[in-house]
Amino acid sequence: MMHALCAFSAGWTSLWRIRSIVFGAAATILWMTLLRFQTGYFWVTPLTPWALIVATIAVTSFLEKRLAESMQAGEASYGDAGRNPEPVAAPVAALASDAPRVEFHG
Repeated sequence: MMHALCAFSAGWTSLWRIRSIVFGAAATILWMTLLRFQTGYFWVTPLTPWALIVATIAVTSFLEKRLAESMQAGEASYGDAGRNPEPVAAPVAALASDAPRVEFHG
């Protein structure tokens, strides 16, 4: 969920970003609710909590992979739009050479 919230290159309308955020929030709330109010559910069999853990990790890994692919596609579209990813060489020096000098005396 945190990765999806900070995935700026994917865009807020990215389907995989939205799915990741929703699943992360829902899984967190579900786990906290089950652990708080339904602890007996985990004692039915040792397989139950482990199956839920594996399912959570599997879905999270799947969504993370799709989100990463979405982010790569988003970065490619920014490059096509004319965005210059290279830093400007010495921006402060360029501004300082064109600006008039002002001296302050205290």
